[in-house]
Amino acid sequence: MSSPIALQASSESGDHAVGIANVRVLLKEDGQFWVAQGVEIDYFAQGETLEQAQKNFGLGLASTVRLYLKHHQSIGPMLKWAPVEVYKSLMDGAEYRFTQVSLHEIAPEQDLEIADLPFNGIAFGRPVGDAGTAIGV
Repeated sequence: MSSPIALQASSESGDHAVGIANVRVLLKEDGQFWVAQGVEIDYFAQGETLEQAQKNFGLGLASTVRLYLKHHQSIGPMLKWAPVEVYKSLMDGAEYRFTQVSLHEIAPEQDLEIADLPFNGIAFGRPVGDAGTAIGV
C-alpha cells in the first residue's frame, strides 16, 4: 500500500491547490449514527447514514483545509495523526484509503457544495464481519 501524502502548491495571487492521498478513513456504525474518522489526519465526521457520513467527511475536510489556508497559509498545522486509542477503537482489523484534490481561492466566505469539489477519488470502507470492503462514492 502507498504511504499517505499531503501536498500544497500556492500561487502569487493567493490561490492554493491541495492534494491529500492514501489517508486511511475508518467508517463504523455507532448506535444511530455512522462515524468517519481519519487516521493520518485527525478529522472526524458523522452522519445518520453511511452516505451522509462520507459526504460530511469530504465536505468538512475541504472546509477545514480552506480555514487552515486562510488563517495559516498552509495545511501543515492540520497534519496530525489521530490519537491511537481513537482509531484503534474503530479499526476492527480493516484499513481504508482516502484521496482528495481540491483548489482553494481564498476570497470572501462562500458556501461549499459537494458538486463544487472533485471528490471522485474518495474511497471509504467499513468492516463487514471479519473482512473489510471498500465503498466508493
